[in-house]
Amino acid sequence: MEESSPDFAELDATSDSPLTPSEKWLKFLFYPGRFSEASLEAALGIYRKGRGLPASSSRSLNAIEPLKERITSAVAAKILLRRGPNDHPDYDRYQLDLQTQWQTFFTLLAHLHTLRLAPVGFAYDDIDGLPWSVCADFVAPIRTSSGFELVSNNAEYLKLSNISSGKDAVHRKIWPNMDEDVLKSQVLAVAKQLRSCLSPQSQEKLRRAAIADALDQSADKSALLALQGIYEECGISEEISNEDFDAISEAATVFNGLGSLDDDCLLMVLEAIDADVPLHGTDSEQALQNYGKELNIAIAQQTLQDAQSVLLDILALVIFMHGDLEAEELDNNFRPNEMYETIIFRFKLTELRLWLVSHVRAEPKKAGGNEADVLSMTIYESLFIGDWQSLTTKEHRSMAHLITAWAKSWTLGIDLNANWTGLTDYIMADLIRHTQYELAQDFSKFLTENAPWATYLKGRVHLATNEYGLASSTFVEVAHELALLPEAAKVLGGSILTDKELEHFGQGPMSYYQHISALFESQGAFSYTAEHAYTAFQCLQHDRDFARELHELDLRKSKNGPESPAPQRIDDAMEEIRLLKLRETRDSILGRLYNALTQCGRFEEAYQALDQMRHPDLRKSNMKLLVGRCVKEDAVTVLLSLPVADDLVQTVDAELLRLAKRSMGTSNTQLSGPPYHQTLFAFRTRHNDFRGAAALLYTHLEYLKHTNAHAVKDPDDETLPQAYVLLINTLMCCGGDEAWLLADAIDGVHPAGTKRRLVRLEDVRREYAEELDRRSEVQLGRFAIVGGDEMDMF
Repeated sequence: MEESSPDFAELDATSDSPLTPSEKWLKFLFYPGRFSEASLEAALGIYRKGRGLPASSSRSLNAIEPLKERITSAVAAKILLRRGPNDHPDYDRYQLDLQTQWQTFFTLLAHLHTLRLAPVGFAYDDIDGLPWSVCADFVAPIRTSSGFELVSNNAEYLKLSNISSGKDAVHRKIWPNMDEDVLKSQVLAVAKQLRSCLSPQSQEKLRRAAIADALDQSADKSALLALQGIYEECGISEEISNEDFDAISEAATVFNGLGSLDDDCLLMVLEAIDADVPLHGTDSEQALQNYGKELNIAIAQQTLQDAQSVLLDILALVIFMHGDLEAEELDNNFRPNEMYETIIFRFKLTELRLWLVSHVRAEPKKAGGNEADVLSMTIYESLFIGDWQSLTTKEHRSMAHLITAWAKSWTLGIDLNANWTGLTDYIMADLIRHTQYELAQDFSKFLTENAPWATYLKGRVHLATNEYGLASSTFVEVAHELALLPEAAKVLGGSILTDKELEHFGQGPMSYYQHISALFESQGAFSYTAEHAYTAFQCLQHDRDFARELHELDLRKSKNGPESPAPQRIDDAMEEIRLLKLRETRDSILGRLYNALTQCGRFEEAYQALDQMRHPDLRKSNMKLLVGRCVKEDAVTVLLSLPVADDLVQTVDAELLRLAKRSMGTSNTQLSGPPYHQTLFAFRTRHNDFRGAAALLYTHLEYLKHTNAHAVKDPDDETLPQAYVLLINTLMCCGGDEAWLLADAIDGVHPAGTKRRLVRLEDVRREYAEELDRRSEVQLGRFAIVGGDEMDMF
């Protein structure tokens, strides 16, 4: 089981993998289709019992704790992080202890899995002509091996069999094209033998180096340098001993030694990997569900794992021949650099397919069904199950043969190289649509570098994972290409973009940045929202006067009159529609810019955006919101410094007056909220509305005198005198003959029916003098005997 895994070498304790033992083992154990959930649960139960652990986790939420976490917790239980001789934590020992426990768990699991695979019977479907294997836990059809599987799986058989013996009929079944197919098996056997001589660590380094180079898109990379680099990194010269070399040389004598291998011979082996059986036509009666998608994905996984294994074998052979053999020992037609490029190219395609069959997602069992009613499937199935076709031939073929042909055709039939960029972009967009952002981050290594749409998709992933700085720079990087993309709807249609979002591509930079700012706004990243909204506004040529342009258009239309030519009237109508849409777009961009700046506390810039809006209702509502935010964020100083003018002055005044009624008649020591009346007073005086400021102060005084008993009776409370002094000074600012105000009746303060009255500066001074006299009497101990307006003193 382990040895058949493409990542088995990574499980070795001495592997240089950046993953921890737990991460490596979880990746191996939960590879799609490798072990059933029932087997994992059973193995976990036995393992916990064997180690004396509780039957279940001590966590209260054990019932919903994921299986991966429960296995990891059980394996790591009772493993202590000890200290080494230098009194430092011995992490290496801890990792080895952890590796030992994972191997123990796997031993139990492998035993259970073997029992599950135990054959208990055999059946034959005489209708379809298909044999079935009946095992302890499942049944499975027995399929025919493909041509390449026959050549590859029987490579070792060649060493034990004499082809010229009496088994010619068997040999012809395995190697139909005797000479050519036998040579393939012989080369594969030698290549596999050579790679098996490498240590697990060296094999893992070889695999990683091949993947890295396959996905490296550098234009100046050299195949010969890459060959030499892998040769040295894997230490192949030291890994292959003299005894190993002698054994390999002896095995290669069947095809006249390694020196006889040329490009044609190796290419023949490589091309056999995806050679397809020629099938013709379709048969809609043969449904995929007859034999189950699990069978087909299992064949796909096995096919791709075998393909990667063969590619690594041939790669190791080419590297060894290039590095260890002298030039005169090699065939003149052996060109290692070209062979390396061919292998790496195929490795790239195989690696993409392997990635797709190695990761899973949950899909609803049926459209519109219960969200909890989901089906786990590989991403390859999710993306390409709709491409399934059951094929048949003109000749009569057994169902065992057709099952293999169907699955191979489905697995290898997509020409990845024909549109690598388009296909990888499509997969990336699909991962984003399914919110599989971690997988999308990993998959991004397959995307074509510097491709506009691929780069945009990377930005979407950065945005979803809250990497806003990276997302912003990524979106800006491709702004020019996507803003001017021709036929954007055709190129990007059916992706993660809605029809409305598609309209922002290929329509110029203003529209593109409008879309980007909306993306950041949806994530609550308001500083980046403001940045891109401002860019969109700049692209709109914000110095344009749409009102003037519309006015000029109206003048032209009225001048031309209804008798103007029809084309002219149509042009004028279209121009009017265009200007109105641009004005609406302008206000929309400014609205988003204003909102983002307000959320960031950048109130001065927010006002600048608001001031450029032209829609009256929008200006008014946003100004009210800005006032509230400034007061709430304790930014009154900023609010008062804003260059508010024209209609917005009245809006701010009205909003502050509405808020000021909450704090009227309350001294500073008693305020439970912001002193709105003080803010309004400062705003009115700043805008030279001294009479309005005085009226506000007078109303405040009336509230104080009638509702704040403490301020009235306590001679040491300076609230009233200070208010009088401020009111007098404010009225004096109105000018000699203008020092007056109109005092409205206040509900709850003045008797019903009280009318508005004129209050002059002299009246306020008289009231102030009376207040001072009253306080003086109180300080002298001359208190009133009875209440009321007329007081008897003693």
